[in-house]
Amino acid sequence: MTKRSFLPLLFLFPLSAFVFAADLPAGDELVKRSIAKSGGAEALKKIKNSTMTGSMNLPAQNMSGTLKIYSEGERSYTVVELPGIGKVEDGSDGETAWEMSVLQGARIKEGSEKTAMKNASSISMLSNFSERFSALKTTGMEDVEGKPAYKVEATPKEGKPITLFFDKESSLIVKLSMVVSSPMGEIPADTMISDYKMVDGIMTPFTMTQKVMTASIITHFDSVKYNAELPKDIFVLPAQIKALVEQKKKK
Repeated sequence: MTKRSFLPLLFLFPLSAFVFAADLPAGDELVKRSIAKSGGAEALKKIKNSTMTGSMNLPAQNMSGTLKIYSEGERSYTVVELPGIGKVEDGSDGETAWEMSVLQGARIKEGSEKTAMKNASSISMLSNFSERFSALKTTGMEDVEGKPAYKVEATPKEGKPITLFFDKESSLIVKLSMVVSSPMGEIPADTMISDYKMVDGIMTPFTMTQKVMTASIITHFDSVKYNAELPKDIFVLPAQIKALVEQKKKK
């Protein structure tokens, strides 16, 4: 093909498509930049636990409720209270992952659903990235909320790949794309991350909007505390979950 015949083909594609891999920062480099902008590796290592309180809104259902999240390593406890639905809880004591609600009762999470919860329960996804991910590959760029972001495919050592989007200007994570495991099967989900504020030297997002199929869930935190005194026995398994664990052992 001559140069003359090749030129018209350029106009069939947007110029943004011609971003070659050699022009993109490596995935691990983008992670290191994000860690530095978030407060630094040393500051992240000092975080032992977190307490987050705020609200959860479901616009399509015209519904909103309160939210509390407690995390410490791979242990976690989340409770959401929604009018008309009641209390929805999930958590992990580091070994058993579980969920409980008035509508669906108590159940133990297994397989990919348990792995996804284990990965999400880490206080900082990036603070121990070298231990958690076997590969980080920058695949291109994409606009997130009208601003350019680097797109990185992160392959965990355990669990399904996650796509991370790092804002080009701030280096902070502004979007996550993943497959969410649920009782209904595996569902693609996007989470927009915004409203960063400094908390104890750590840049912390206060708003997250998750989009699953046609539904949106908006989480906004009013308070985030690190290395706080956690409620006693907050990660202890509820009686209903303990009973299910015992039943499982007998099988």
